Amino acid sequence: MRAEYPSAFEARLSATASPSTARTYRRIACAFLAFLGPRPAESAAAADIDHFLARPRRTGQPASIATLNLEIVALRAFFGVVVTEADPTAGLALRHPERREPSVPTLTELGQLFEAAAGRRSAARDLAMLALLFQAGLRVHELVALAAEQIDLAVAPATRARTNGPSLARACSRSLRIVPSLTPKC
Repeated sequence: MRAEYPSAFEARLSATASPSTARTYRRIACAFLAFLGPRPAESAAAADIDHFLARPRRTGQPASIATLNLEIVALRAFFGVVVTEADPTAGLALRHPERREPSVPTLTELGQLFEAAAGRRSAARDLAMLALLFQAGLRVHELVALAAEQIDLAVAPATRARTNGPSLARACSRSLRIVPSLTPKC
């Protein structure tokens, strides 16, 4: 580590971050300081950060969006301690991956899938699973976790599927989703 590596940054990491996060942020800060060469961290400008983020990687591949975002967040933490005036990371925005449209099977592909399932020894089960997936919009993890007592055909043809709560909150909360149980027309 260079002599200018701030002990205040080390103190902030040990007070606010998990050991794994602290190691990662420390590694990124040290890589940035090595990238700057003999220049002090306080002299870094936004262009230096951009060049650091665009640097060649060991693999020869460009950095993933997740890696770039991690480096941006680590440098923000670093410069939050190092710089008292103009923060060179202030104008950096986190990158967002391009949203891809989901792949939706055609009617022909669905027909082939249902025909293949109908020709199996476990055809009734497989067709019921496919019906729940495609006609009722059940997710795969909901289908796998579905228990027989969650299906109540006496009240109305519906299936109650428990789903996890928001993944960002990392909560163990579970919500109830009721989906219609439709029978395939074979």
